[in-house]
Amino acid sequence: YPTVDSDNLRQFGFLVTDGSSFFFDASQQGVASSRVRDDRALVYELRVEDPVHHFTVITEIAAASDRPVVVVRTHLTGDTTRLHVYAYLVPHLAGSGAGQSAFFDGDRGYVSKGQTWLAVATGTDRGKRTAGYQGHGDGYDQLHHQTLTNRYRQAGPGHVTLTWELPQGQTSTSELAFGASRQAADAALDVVAHLGVQAVFDTYREGWRKYASELSAPAGVAPLFYYSAEVIKMAEDK
Repeated sequence: YPTVDSDNLRQFGFLVTDGSSFFFDASQQGVASSRVRDDRALVYELRVEDPVHHFTVITEIAAASDRPVVVVRTHLTGDTTRLHVYAYLVPHLAGSGAGQSAFFDGDRGYVSKGQTWLAVATGTDRGKRTAGYQGHGDGYDQLHHQTLTNRYRQAGPGHVTLTWELPQGQTSTSELAFGASRQAADAALDVVAHLGVQAVFDTYREGWRKYASELSAPAGVAPLFYYSAEVIKMAEDK
């Protein structure tokens, strides 16, 4: 945002702990695999399995077709009754991590830098959460000790992060929206909230299937042809 070559996010992933004995970073640990869900659309399922603690983090992603919003849906399978899942966001607004400010307000988190805003719908305002400084006792550092002992509503300016707990035992969604102001980012999230997350996934899939239907594919071509063409289309200069 606002263009395909602009980098605003360094990391967004999930951390898992039982609250007492282990810490698991789904972006660095476990056995990762992905599965194409539809050979006519850029729809896939990312799985990260922890064979030691017998659970799997499953994530799906969709982009809104008409506004700067990305929807991330995740859930756990396996032995999950005792587990706590946290989302961990490291922003990189306007191509740099410096000079950012982050805070929580209600059920949303925010990061700003100049005229660029990132708003995140966390799904709840009741879970454990904290804004922090990356590498200096933020949520990632604290969860290495299995719990958020110190919780702060805001942090910055600096290299900031946001960490929040997802509701236990259910599929959770996190919507990330960008805008030139807080109001613009909030407005994009409000539209998604009105439409519903499933509608975003359905429209995203249907848009790619429409594009695939317009391709001139050779007879008997392998399904990967469509997926490969869409990967190229995805990276096209907008």
